[in-house]
Amino acid sequence: MATADPLLTILFVDISESSKLYRLLGDQHASRVVADLLDRLAEITRAHEGTVIDRIGDELMTLFHEGSSALKSAISMQWAANDFTHEHLPSDSRLTVRIGLHTGPTMMENGRPKGQSVYRAKRVVENTKAHQILLDHETFGFLEDAGQWDVRPLNTIGLKGQGKPASLVEVFWNKAESTALNHQKPQLPISAVGVSLEAGGETIQVGQHQRVSVGRLAPCEIVLHHSSISRIHAYFESRKQSIYVEDVSTNGCYIQQDGEASPEFIHRDEVALLGSGLIGLGKPPESGTLHTIRYACIAS
Repeated sequence: MATADPLLTILFVDISESSKLYRLLGDQHASRVVADLLDRLAEITRAHEGTVIDRIGDELMTLFHEGSSALKSAISMQWAANDFTHEHLPSDSRLTVRIGLHTGPTMMENGRPKGQSVYRAKRVVENTKAHQILLDHETFGFLEDAGQWDVRPLNTIGLKGQGKPASLVEVFWNKAESTALNHQKPQLPISAVGVSLEAGGETIQVGQHQRVSVGRLAPCEIVLHHSSISRIHAYFESRKQSIYVEDVSTNGCYIQQDGEASPEFIHRDEVALLGSGLIGLGKPPESGTLHTIRYACIAS
């Protein structure tokens, strides 16, 4: 019997704005500064029971057995980079770091992680800005202490080289920044144990580990009669503390989260739902119409 791949967390940390540093300080001086900062980030990795797998250029790839340890390491890295640059560099040549994480079943070969988990973590960090810590929604669902982190959901984005899009989550490490953003936009529940669906004058709840279908004909649990809707149009499923909608239709699904200006279109794909909003089956959603479902995630 084949052994299942272990559930591990891959963390990439990348030093941003180093090219400017090389221009200002010269190659040798800048190279020493970058190396010193990477040494500090590697020390933090080991202090949180992580392993440095690769050190390439201005980037580290690290491995953790616990997602929470990886996230604590990421926050420590941001503070360390902030302190390091203020202590050692002039104001016109500051360095920042960006950090991306992914947790998933990970193939190991000679002590090194391989395969999709590594690729996905790499794609997450490529979508991360300076000073940010990002992880995908799947990773957040694996955290046992998810409620203790100060986070906000970001838009679902396509990850180059991956078949499915990812809903990203930003983890705040600077409380001042978190407070400012929280005043701008209400927090949405990230971890969800179910979803309430309103359609055709009825309400149905999808609970933990349930899977519910919607379409034009029985045996779908939610039957809606509209020309844009396929016989079996989509599935709603609760798994890993997240709610997913999977489109299996001809015309796709349009998902418009409350507060967003326009819907996101998916076709023969799935995406994690965040907060509340409208889903248009086969065409953009319109409140009160037969092809539109109102959803509201139920926070854990």
